[in-house]
Amino acid sequence: MENKKLMIITVCALAVLFVLIGMFLSQTGEKDDKGEAPLDTVTVGAYNMSYLPYDWNDPRYYDGDKPISELKIGDIQCKTVKGQKEILYITFEDFVSLYKNDYQDGYSGVVTSNGNASTWTIKDKDGKEVYHMTADPDAMVMKCSGSTDWAIKPFDVKNTLFEQLGFKSIDLENGDKELVCSFKGYGLDPVKDGGSVYYPLGLLSMHAQNDIIRKFVYSSKDSMLFEYAKNEQLESTFVYGKLENAASIKNVVTDSFKQYGRQDGDVIVVDAPMYVREHTRNLFYCLMDNYYGLGSVLGYEKMGDYFRNTSYDKDFLSDNPNIRASAYGKALSLLNDGHTSFSGSSYLGEASGPFGKDYYQTLNKDRMALNTLMGAQRTAEVKKIGEDAEPTDVRYSSDGTTAYFSFDQFDVATYYKDPMPDADRYKDAYYLFVKNLNEIKNKGGVERVVIDDSLNGGGYVAIMGKILALMSKDNHASLYLREERSGVLTEYSFQVDSNGDGVYDTKDCFGQYFKFYIVTTSYSFSCGNALPFFAIKYGFAKTIGTNSGGGECTVDSVALPFGQTIGHSSTTHVGFYDKETKEFTGAEQGAGVSYVLTVNLYDVDQVSEALKSRESKPQEAPF
Repeated sequence: MENKKLMIITVCALAVLFVLIGMFLSQTGEKDDKGEAPLDTVTVGAYNMSYLPYDWNDPRYYDGDKPISELKIGDIQCKTVKGQKEILYITFEDFVSLYKNDYQDGYSGVVTSNGNASTWTIKDKDGKEVYHMTADPDAMVMKCSGSTDWAIKPFDVKNTLFEQLGFKSIDLENGDKELVCSFKGYGLDPVKDGGSVYYPLGLLSMHAQNDIIRKFVYSSKDSMLFEYAKNEQLESTFVYGKLENAASIKNVVTDSFKQYGRQDGDVIVVDAPMYVREHTRNLFYCLMDNYYGLGSVLGYEKMGDYFRNTSYDKDFLSDNPNIRASAYGKALSLLNDGHTSFSGSSYLGEASGPFGKDYYQTLNKDRMALNTLMGAQRTAEVKKIGEDAEPTDVRYSSDGTTAYFSFDQFDVATYYKDPMPDADRYKDAYYLFVKNLNEIKNKGGVERVVIDDSLNGGGYVAIMGKILALMSKDNHASLYLREERSGVLTEYSFQVDSNGDGVYDTKDCFGQYFKFYIVTTSYSFSCGNALPFFAIKYGFAKTIGTNSGGGECTVDSVALPFGQTIGHSSTTHVGFYDKETKEFTGAEQGAGVSYVLTVNLYDVDQVSEALKSRESKPQEAPF
């Protein structure tokens, strides 16, 4: 009897073991006799869309007469694990070759090897290294140093971002340090075949996207790998197959993922294979652990641990695309970080939207409510000077001593015509400032300029740097960025040529003519937070209103290989560096308030009188 019981237990145990092995193999692929997953070779055609104009007003955007052959840069031999055809594995050399048409004139790239590790080095026309990126499969790390800012072609059409700008940068600390990111333990291991190392394409792309804004998406049905820069380029048309001249990246890849469709009532649902869901989750954890910049604020060394402690972790693997997408959105919403968001994959039928369907961060709910409330209050004041008046128009106090104007974004203007019409040019916040400050100066009699930053959600750092230079007395402003993983601290210096005479001097700035004040609220976020922060640090202006809303990190956006996009606060922090004390102060806690005024902050006369009263009492220290 005892022997019979033991046999039954043994048989049951073996049955369970075989079930578990079967489940494991169904998710990870079979193993060969060496314990390695067998690989399939697939010839993939690579197509570069990143250079196409993405502006909807450009007639070339929908050039349906362009054959797909004009976009092809070559065929690449990739690997897939048997049974997992959606996950491409590619050699480092072939990955780098995808960028071969993206170098600026005079720049070049080369790949060298040291054992199993490979390094991509980009050099300028003088042969000087400007950037390198290393993939080390033994240490399971990616490393990089330098900058690709001037080495890679811009994906944008012509714009005003760097116009009238005198700019230089210098590394103040740790300039030679590499940024090191680990991919060990994420299920993103490279595979070897024939003496070559193949990396998951999503791993290499995720790392490179932090330096080079190029994204990749794959159609397994057509064996086509597309490179693009702007999401709008997913819609650019070309001639291909049955789609003829209506083909685009989006519809080619969408058609490919239809092979996973299943009928659910009246709706066809894309049932992404479990390995696709797992790969997405693994990339997400690796991304947030290595590239998210506010983990220390939350007290987490590994952001993956943070998400595993939420109730949403298991739903990342849901077979329901809406549940899966909402889980990512809800999990990220817990961070309450206005820079961080999730957009689901349209290819996989996932719910999109900045934070997952209907799950907005408390921070953003509060900011939107504030925008609605204060926006209406401001509009009422602006309309006093005319029904067609805009917040960006200059308003003056009754006695003419105070000028006031608002701006809500640090934006650039895009060239559709050259020369650019003034109406388009003044969409650039810098040129708006130049126009308004010249108007105020030419009017005469103005002693103070109030800049309304209260509903400003951010924008381009370079535009903010130019505006700070305009507000200075010596036509100079510096910003400091610190990369927390490498410790590299960089100073970026700005000067402007606002009068267009080709000389960067004090004739181009306005700090010597006016007292500047900046209106701030908790809505003043990112660059809207950094402008008053630096203006106070340099003595360019004083703030009135309430404390600004933080957001000291720059922003990165990474597209995962199945179409999801993660936007997030990066590990590059914006702040002030004291060269004497060697102390870096981040702007996350806001700019602070110089003067608390109990008046309507959009009423020019009330603000003017309150400021004159303050100025007459210099003994009263600012808050």
